[in-house]
Amino acid sequence: MDVFGQLLSRLCPTLDETRAGLAAGLAAAWAEQAAAGADVDGRAHLAEIAATLAVPLPVHGLFGLYPVIDAGDESVLPGLFAQAGRVGAALCQLRSKGLDDRTTLARARLAREMCTTRLVINDRADIARTVSADGVHVGRTDLPAAAVRDLVGPDRVVGASSHQKAQFDDEVGAARLDYCALGPVFLSPTKQGHAEVVGLHTLRQVAADSPVPVCAIGGITDEDRVADVVAAGADLVAVVSAYRPGPAGARAAVAMQLAACAGLCRRGDAR
Repeated sequence: MDVFGQLLSRLCPTLDETRAGLAAGLAAAWAEQAAAGADVDGRAHLAEIAATLAVPLPVHGLFGLYPVIDAGDESVLPGLFAQAGRVGAALCQLRSKGLDDRTTLARARLAREMCTTRLVINDRADIARTVSADGVHVGRTDLPAAAVRDLVGPDRVVGASSHQKAQFDDEVGAARLDYCALGPVFLSPTKQGHAEVVGLHTLRQVAADSPVPVCAIGGITDEDRVADVVAAGADLVAVVSAYRPGPAGARAAVAMQLAACAGLCRRGDAR
């Protein structure tokens, strides 16, 4: 059994073997195309696999992997952003903590040139507008999401961060968000000490009555955790350190997208 078949067998042991085998074969072919840098539509592949597994995809379109890319190392940015569309990323975020404004603008322009899916700029509505990015994500100490919506207009994606259920509810109630993130769901290797781990239980509570897509973030480093957060109700899955360039990174991203489908399957079973 190949690695994708083993993945589905581990995450969804009750899944019909024929469906699982077909989905694993589709994922393997997709992964090799993405690893080779072929011009492939990752979202179309993801939809085909979901149909094969007979799991419904969220109608709003904001589901699956959401890579968050640090702008610090310019050398890896072209590969990471170009890869986003091949592996079926729903959105792709540029995070530029600690960089001066001019460097941030230059990296955002590079991201806009290379990104093959919807580009979101972290924190900076002004830079998002300047480079014609597709959206803005704001944290707890940034401009309020409602003010950002006024700045970028009705057509761009606006997302916000939260670290507790009460914060999540406040963010969703205060602005017209396209999604809201909750985390860290697990201990995060990139933001240790940043906020208390919320866990899958809080994620389930939030997702149960959220009027907008829920993005899980924090410590999501492998396929098992992707499947777990999607099964708990997440639509989007933010990956930071787990999103890597090159053939191995592309294969890993496709595996995480397959795990997202497995999570949707488990979520459907639970209902």
